[in-house]
Amino acid sequence: MNYSGAAPTAAVAKARLSFLAAIRRLPQADLLWVQLLDREIVDLAARDFRRNPYADPSPELEQRIERWAVTCYLADRPVRNWWIFSVAREVLRYRACGPLTSGFPGEDDGDETESVGVPVALSEDPQQLTYLHSDWDLHWVTERRYLRSEMRAFKRHLEEHIKTSRLLAAKPAFKIVNRRDSKHFEWLVKYQVLGQSFRDISETRSEKRDPGTVKTTVLKLRNLVGLPGRRSAGRPRK
Repeated sequence: MNYSGAAPTAAVAKARLSFLAAIRRLPQADLLWVQLLDREIVDLAARDFRRNPYADPSPELEQRIERWAVTCYLADRPVRNWWIFSVAREVLRYRACGPLTSGFPGEDDGDETESVGVPVALSEDPQQLTYLHSDWDLHWVTERRYLRSEMRAFKRHLEEHIKTSRLLAAKPAFKIVNRRDSKHFEWLVKYQVLGQSFRDISETRSEKRDPGTVKTTVLKLRNLVGLPGRRSAGRPRK
């Protein structure tokens, strides 16, 4: 089964962003990213991507990503067939290299290289402008060079955001994820990542929902996002 989806539908892409955004909203679930950015994994990524930022992960790094994804119940083996592999690869690539560079001087500055790809902060609202800047290594990069590189990358991101917003506005069926839907993705994170049962989720003070309603909603979202069953991922059923 392949959940990578080279070109997922708008609904699937939106659902995946909402799922990742929900992880960020729940502090206890955010540990997932801490595990991915384990020092040993980051060192492997630096070894692979600093030679060639556009290279595929080495078998050793891919194995570590697979172990992380399966342990966190985000994918089943082989993890390369799941969309979360691309997310993990880009997070590690960005951590190792920052914005990808062309490797050639900028046209108007002999010592500058231009950013050509900057991961953006994830948001469940596709019309909300978000941008993740690169860190400034002031020991190796001048302030002027860093500022120009970031401004160029941000300009490209802003232009892409405007284009996307216009396309979304042209679709009458498009609907921003509302607060209720956002809460449903938090249920999915609590079940899939944190291992809570449907009853545990339904009995939370802020929820007080019927366990059957929680179960139906969570399983529908899990299928839409593209996540493995908890049992198939090796986790005992509660």
